Amino acid sequence: MLNIIETTNCTEATIEIDEYIPFSIEFASKNPSSLAYWRAGDGNSSLMEVGLDENSGAIKSVTLTSINPKNVNRVDDLLSRADSDACGIPICDMEKWFALGDSREFSENFVDEFELDISLNIGRSHISVLLCKDCNPIKHIRCGMVQFGIDIHNELVTIDITELSNANIETINSAI
Repeated sequence: MLNIIETTNCTEATIEIDEYIPFSIEFASKNPSSLAYWRAGDGNSSLMEVGLDENSGAIKSVTLTSINPKNVNRVDDLLSRADSDACGIPICDMEKWFALGDSREFSENFVDEFELDISLNIGRSHISVLLCKDCNPIKHIRCGMVQFGIDIHNELVTIDITELSNANIETINSAI
């Protein structure tokens, strides 16, 4: 899991939702840098990729490439917690990548956790990616329509996109 160590300023987020990739989020950056990637899922039918600024560890992108339809839940209730504890973008501990050294190959820019059984909750105007079976965020970091849920161990456990239109929800449903 990604360990959150602090928060940086919120930047503009671009959210794309289409029929092929359920969603992709990119956060604007004044200083483009190389990215390191954390990939989660089961390695077959579910894959989510988080792009991290290689220098700071700030989350720069989140893409849900695929989700196992068995792990999709339609929910009528609101998010468990719509308010946030902080405004910004999480900064992740980069120790997993630094351990590989400075002269790593491109393929070593990826840290994979393919034993995670990620799931997707689809509400009336929001979606939530749950990165663990019993996700229990105790604090939230919000940047625009994107909210990151952090658990008691400072691990990223949920990613929510709020304020979605009916058309967005229908597109996500057709992408699954």
